[in-house]
Amino acid sequence: GFESDLGGWTATRDTSSPNASFFDWDRRAGNTPSWYTGPERAHEGEFYLYLETSYPNTSDKIAYVESRDFEEAVSWVTFHYHMYGDQMGTLAVETFDGSAWKQVWTISGQRHANHSSAWT
Repeated sequence: GFESDLGGWTATRDTSSPNASFFDWDRRAGNTPSWYTGPERAHEGEFYLYLETSYPNTSDKIAYVESRDFEEAVSWVTFHYHMYGDQMGTLAVETFDGSAWKQVWTISGQRHANHSSAWT
């Protein structure tokens, strides 16, 4: 969880993309600052990581959060997400094999019916 910090994850920026526009993860408790966008609470515990995608942030901006290295025996990762609001972008999971990043999962756009919908 994210009860005291980023929970072992690190917010990073891909400096190999010089023209990319970045924005930062926010550790939050309770409702989002945008009226009636989601979520209204963490999936479990009090805190969650959040990206504000309302103006002036747009879906072409990028935010990264990176884990520590996993042992080779780890072949899957689980997480919960909440994507509600008019300006949802894309959420992607990438893996690094020591030489290149590979996208292994992605989802785009609004995925929840309202701000109080259960997390997926």
